[in-house]
Amino acid sequence: MDWEHVQTADAFAARLDPSFDAIIADYHVPGAVVRAVLAITRRRLPDIPFIVISAAMSADEGVELMRLGAQDYLSKRGLKRLGPSLIQASGRARERQEARSIENRYRSLFEQLPAGVVRIGPGGETLDINAALLKIMRFPDEATFREEIAGLPGGLVS
Repeated sequence: MDWEHVQTADAFAARLDPSFDAIIADYHVPGAVVRAVLAITRRRLPDIPFIVISAAMSADEGVELMRLGAQDYLSKRGLKRLGPSLIQASGRARERQEARSIENRYRSLFEQLPAGVVRIGPGGETLDINAALLKIMRFPDEATFREEIAGLPGGLVS
């Protein structure tokens, strides 16, 4: 197992690497603000497990960090949970990556279909339009299509 120890947000940003399996951050590292480090991670590697450890962090602070994208927060007295927490966070990361991959394949198929396709939401709103439909209906772009459809009574469906 390889690991690196950094103590500033700048050093962290310079060393952040897509090959990392997880990030374990101490809530009270001098010179680094864990929220800044978490924001850098979520922006650059949105799926990497990020776990915060602290000797004296309140539950409210931990929940706030999870709202910002940390997968878990642990007390230094509760490090026996670190292994299970990493396993669970890694599983959720794989699920997010798989979902994104499925969405990308769907999007690619949707855009490349030679037939015109429009996806309508439960309220009759237009969710997606592929390029073939715009071409078939002679609309220059999606915005024009949406403007025209919005003017029809009941939209596309009635």
